[in-house]
Amino acid sequence: MQTKCAVGAVLLLLLTGSVEAAHGYYDPTAYPKGGFAPAADAKYQSECGACHFAFLPGLLPARSWDALLKRPDEHFGETLSLDPEMLRHIRDYLTANAGDRSDFTGPKQFFHRMSDESTPLRITSLRMFKHYHSSVLFKMGLAPGLNNVRDLTPQARKAMLDCSSCHERAAAGSFAQKEIIIRGGPHPPAAVPSG
Repeated sequence: MQTKCAVGAVLLLLLTGSVEAAHGYYDPTAYPKGGFAPAADAKYQSECGACHFAFLPGLLPARSWDALLKRPDEHFGETLSLDPEMLRHIRDYLTANAGDRSDFTGPKQFFHRMSDESTPLRITSLRMFKHYHSSVLFKMGLAPGLNNVRDLTPQARKAMLDCSSCHERAAAGSFAQKEIIIRGGPHPPAAVPSG
């Protein structure tokens, strides 16, 4: 009996350590290159940030940013009204700083189990995004789950498109669990599963 308890305790410690390590990948204070690189391009922040949160380049691979900006007339039901030079500048910036080209720890964990052939066009479609967010939305009563962004309530959709609505330091590249504030929900959010 004592052996089983000792083995269980060791397993619990190992599991807890791996959970903390997984969350640490999103925390700039946990590792020298922890979290994600902030969006540092003023033109990108100005043009894209005027309509929505200026998503960090590391949240998608380069092939996704390239695909998203190749068809400016099909940008999630909108048309990007950018001149060709600005569009090229933004595409070059995002692809050069994309998650699959980053030396930060966040993208490596965020892209966990994503195939090299996959070209996601929505951050919300990424496996790890769904893993971390679906239970939070469910617990807040905003969505039955996160299978399709179109299934979300307007309030949940708005929150999903503004990382900083829950992640206080998202613009700085931090998605650390200790910094998450869920309005009307638990803090820190007990519903956030481990990586």
